[in-house]
Amino acid sequence: MFYRGKFLVIEGSDCSGKSTLLHDTFDGASVINKNTFIQDRGMSTSVIYPEALGQKEVDIFSLRKAFENTLHSNSHFYFFLDTPFKVIQNRMKERGDDRYPEENMDFHRKVNDAYRNFFNQYLDYGNVFKLHQHEDYCKELVYKIDKLDLLSRGSQVVADLIVAMYSVYNHPNKNINNYRFNWHYKNADDFQEDNSPVYILNNIRQSDMSNDMLYEVFGKPWPFAHCYNIESVDEIQEKELYEQCKILNDLYFNSHIQMSKYGEGKNSRRFLATNDSCMSSFQVLLEDDAINIIVNMRSASIKNNFPVDVAFVYESVGSILAFFNDYEYRDLKMNINELKVNISIDVGSLHYPED
Repeated sequence: MFYRGKFLVIEGSDCSGKSTLLHDTFDGASVINKNTFIQDRGMSTSVIYPEALGQKEVDIFSLRKAFENTLHSNSHFYFFLDTPFKVIQNRMKERGDDRYPEENMDFHRKVNDAYRNFFNQYLDYGNVFKLHQHEDYCKELVYKIDKLDLLSRGSQVVADLIVAMYSVYNHPNKNINNYRFNWHYKNADDFQEDNSPVYILNNIRQSDMSNDMLYEVFGKPWPFAHCYNIESVDEIQEKELYEQCKILNDLYFNSHIQMSKYGEGKNSRRFLATNDSCMSSFQVLLEDDAINIIVNMRSASIKNNFPVDVAFVYESVGSILAFFNDYEYRDLKMNINELKVNISIDVGSLHYPED
């Protein structure tokens, strides 16, 4: 499932239908299939209420940046319930609750408008959704989740790449700074199930239903075929091959020097290669039960090379494990099949180049 390990956040003002949606869709559970967290309200509420109340002493800038960081890491998916205030007002009256006296209705209207205005600013992000069908939010939410899962073939990597492509393409500058991707696997079998991103994206690109599904998920058409330039993948891979081989060879050479000359062991923080290409550094951190791959990129084109770079990182894991496991000068033997695999890719500038 693409949303494994994600936070699904249901957002909206009081009486917009959040609790009902949680109960009807997930039976009030906070975890979907024990792999995904879902919660009622999140970071955005910390921004919206102070703005609505005019609380100038609150550092709204920092709170908003913290919210945006959750978008730039695809760690959170936000579902805003765009419930008309007339519906909300009727629900408040029906409850007969002391919290909703008639004299406070202007305040609740202001908050409802503040939620709408806030999320309207972020609808160009691929992990922010506005739900309109207040009579059946449950059906609308499940439909979008299932469609994105089907579109990505259940791959965490592909879903994150699709979301990032949508976000960057629709950004006013067609560029998002400091974008972060994190993927985690509990063992080798789990890791191998997330097939090569380029292979899966190629299947999506060639699928007749993909454009329709993209529209159904994101609510507006976008030229995925142009965002992901599959025709140039072979050319890009050939162009990048030299740099990719150099990065791996430098990683192996530097690691060999650290272990053979300086006595570094499995827990070394010095297994690292640097490069003046877009992939600035490639680091391996070994633990008794895990391998951590940390990649820093100064920039990447979401349209062209980034999916190829992600595929390279994934395809390198096997050879990296073999290098350290078979290293003859130190006993670094690991139970490769049981190792957890953690991959982190930080991109300084993730952009969509204009033709």
